[in-house]
Amino acid sequence: MNDMDDMDDDDKETNKNSDSTPQKTPDKASKDKDLIKKAFSNVQGYHEATSDIREKRAEDFRFNFGDQWDQKDRESLAKKRRPILTFNVTSPVINFLAGYQQEREQDFRAYPRGTEDERIGRITTALMRFGMDQCRGIHTLHRGFRQGIIGGQAVFEVSHSFDYTDDLLEGDVSIELLEHDTWGHEPGARRYDRNDSSYQFKLYWVGVEDAARKWKKKASLIRASMKRDWLREDPTLTGVPQQLLEDFIDEENDRLRILQYWCRVPVEVALLVNLATGEVKRVDSEKKAETELRMIHDTAGAAVASQFMIMQADSQSALVHVETQQVAKTFIRPEQAQEALDALASQAGRAAAGEFELVVRPTTALRVANITAWEVLDDKPNPKGSDWRYPFAPFTVYQDTDDISDIKGLVRDIKDPQREVNWHHSTSLDTLQRGPKGGVWVQKGEHADIQKLREKISEPGFIGEYVGTPPVPVVPQMINEGEMAMLQFGMESIMRISNVNAEMMGQVTQKTVSGRAIQSRQAGGLVGIGSLFLNWKETKTLIGQLLIRCIQHYYSPEKMDRIIGQEQRKMKAIGLASPDEVPEQQMYETFKELKNSDVDIVVEFQDASPTARAAVSNQMLQLQAAGFPIPGQLIIEAADIPYKTEVLAAMANQGQGPPNPELAKALSAGQGQTSPNGVNTSQ
Repeated sequence: MNDMDDMDDDDKETNKNSDSTPQKTPDKASKDKDLIKKAFSNVQGYHEATSDIREKRAEDFRFNFGDQWDQKDRESLAKKRRPILTFNVTSPVINFLAGYQQEREQDFRAYPRGTEDERIGRITTALMRFGMDQCRGIHTLHRGFRQGIIGGQAVFEVSHSFDYTDDLLEGDVSIELLEHDTWGHEPGARRYDRNDSSYQFKLYWVGVEDAARKWKKKASLIRASMKRDWLREDPTLTGVPQQLLEDFIDEENDRLRILQYWCRVPVEVALLVNLATGEVKRVDSEKKAETELRMIHDTAGAAVASQFMIMQADSQSALVHVETQQVAKTFIRPEQAQEALDALASQAGRAAAGEFELVVRPTTALRVANITAWEVLDDKPNPKGSDWRYPFAPFTVYQDTDDISDIKGLVRDIKDPQREVNWHHSTSLDTLQRGPKGGVWVQKGEHADIQKLREKISEPGFIGEYVGTPPVPVVPQMINEGEMAMLQFGMESIMRISNVNAEMMGQVTQKTVSGRAIQSRQAGGLVGIGSLFLNWKETKTLIGQLLIRCIQHYYSPEKMDRIIGQEQRKMKAIGLASPDEVPEQQMYETFKELKNSDVDIVVEFQDASPTARAAVSNQMLQLQAAGFPIPGQLIIEAADIPYKTEVLAAMANQGQGPPNPELAKALSAGQGQTSPNGVNTSQ
């Protein structure tokens, strides 16, 4: 949830007395104080449990960016006036993996669960892609991946943004990469997504005036907080440790730190189970379940009743089937026909309702509170209704055991060989600097002007004359072979430990190695980092699931209609049918259905990167050349070429057929070009 998301009902109303401090009942004051103590106690407990790993993560980031010497070693070498070199091999390894992930960018695709129409999956996929584009989600994911492989973990928050820049009416979804040490959870959590935590939290800064506008009824208290010395003098008033309290007030920048605290509370949930299909529908309460069953009963009964009509002739009446006009049954008294019809409807209603079983199960629900160091600003149920997921999706690179302290990235294990590389580089340079540079020994008094000789002998191509005993040459200092071997060993160790070999980075270590051997080494390296990308795929799946929940909760059917309808109209205008096309008359009903649909998310490797799109386009060209009826518009749509939209529009207007072979070659060769103004028009 964004920092300023989802005001509670009280704060949504204009408070005429916002400058006056709101009064609390004794029960409310006691409850708020208990919540503050509990929340900050959990935050402090998490920080204590993870203090070691957080220090290591901070060191990993400094190390990757070049701060690779221990302070004692640096001071010792500086005192001796010896070189301190940093030959950073770690950063290129990180850069390669980050670039490799971008080249293999994964695209979201939604699939329906159960008996929902397939169009639900197609439309959900299109909406997810729209949301990702609007919030610049791909860029955020790239940053998070890089952050994770350096320090071991990155955390994304998927929520609704009230930044109305792009949508003045409804806002849009948001994917935010949280800063270091601003997120935490119950230390005992063991699931990858950490949804088994009894609590999670994030810390964020907000300007005093921004906070006052959001929490209108607490405005005076928020503004006065920057001037309250008693908050620091008497921490017993808040129950918050002194060191934490100091971290929550930034007088210099006029801002407050907010603790957003999520926790689980026990509840009971009512479920309707379809005994025929096994489908389960959550209805939250028994009262709602009873209402739902009555609707099922009445709908089924009305459907059966609509199939018959009552006809009267003389003193008799009959039930007649509407479609076949056949008499189902005759009756002596007219009222008997209506009684029979009511009985049929009731029987159908009972049968329909009897297909469902009401089940009540104990579970948990999420609550979220925004807290200062002394005040509960709001405390409310999960804004996304019954969704049990926290809005956070962690990316954990390596965690060998269940111990939280085992989290690490790629940098951790290559620190020692990297330090060894730096040490041997520095030692080699020191050897060259301190050793002889070459020269000659001459007899004392042999040369009248020794300074002139010193200047001449350093000139390139110097040829001198001598009288008497020839000068004795001095051989320049050479680097020790053992030193060079250790340096090379350190470089190779970094590659072995990180599973990123030279061949993967496009470097050929031996000229005589065959292409097949190079490919084999590249494949071996990919196997070594397979678990890393498996975890990344799981993280993206979590993000996709949270993204769908946000779309279902915050996107109105009208907004969905604008998004999908605009895309379909654009595709039709350029003469290309959209793969997500849905007949317009069905759209609105589909959007309303999506609000309550349950879908699975599958993350696939597909045409998300320019390289992948080029491969898809080339495959289409090959299929077309083999005789398959691939439309030329579809080939161009898949290609990453400049002015793609204009080309498609021209083909639609001129009624051109599939491109000829020469044009196909030009399309293939032009992948990834840019327009004259420097903008990639294929995006």
